[in-house]
Amino acid sequence: LAYVELAQYGPEAHRIFFRDRALELSTFLRSMQRADGEFKHEYDRMNAQAVDVQHRYFTGEAAFALARAQRFTHDARELGAASRALSYISGHWSFFGSRYYFDAEHWTCQALEELWPVAPDRATLDFCLRWSSFNQALQNDDGSYTAIDPLARARITQAATHAEGGIAALSVAARTNVSPAILNALERQLRYAMEYLLGQQLLPGRTQLFKNPQASLGAMPGSVVDYWLRIDYPQHAGGAMLRFLSYLEQQNKK
Repeated sequence: LAYVELAQYGPEAHRIFFRDRALELSTFLRSMQRADGEFKHEYDRMNAQAVDVQHRYFTGEAAFALARAQRFTHDARELGAASRALSYISGHWSFFGSRYYFDAEHWTCQALEELWPVAPDRATLDFCLRWSSFNQALQNDDGSYTAIDPLARARITQAATHAEGGIAALSVAARTNVSPAILNALERQLRYAMEYLLGQQLLPGRTQLFKNPQASLGAMPGSVVDYWLRIDYPQHAGGAMLRFLSYLEQQNKK
């Protein structure tokens, strides 16, 4: 995903380098895919072979990466691999918690939006709308989401990733015949999530707690009691905010 962005928008002198790296990685990802569309999630470097085990959200993220790669490769192999992965995910839920955690499919819905113009998949859209409805049931009045662990505080990144996937699903649903009631409920959920994220960002927030308060401006903590700062916290939150702004622009809303 990173190399694809750098190959398209990075410094001109380095774009070919990043393009080649993206192609190498997409070839590797395709080699890890099973015939049914699922991926083998680990690779044994000592024995040079894939290990057929699965972890939550890996397949959705791989599908998103391949979907993005075909932007500039225009290769039917990337497109086919990403589409098969989405079909596998959306069609293989036998019970809650089966193999994956249902609330961790944010990458899947972003892959759906990426592929929609070239390979629309109504079954995966229905899956993402069900996923979004499930998240609505977990959303608290302040826009955060109830943690799966009853003893844990709500994670800010959980709101951010749910928003990333939810906005992607909403963006696709707005182009189809999905009912206005479903669209309005999902948009309302995402507005609450945006309010929550903006309220938690260190602007300046509680920057006085850090050794270098100025350097922490704009950061996103892990939760209201977790001030350990990681690079993926603002990544997901910023990505969600940009996606929502793009959606509002497309819909001519504020």
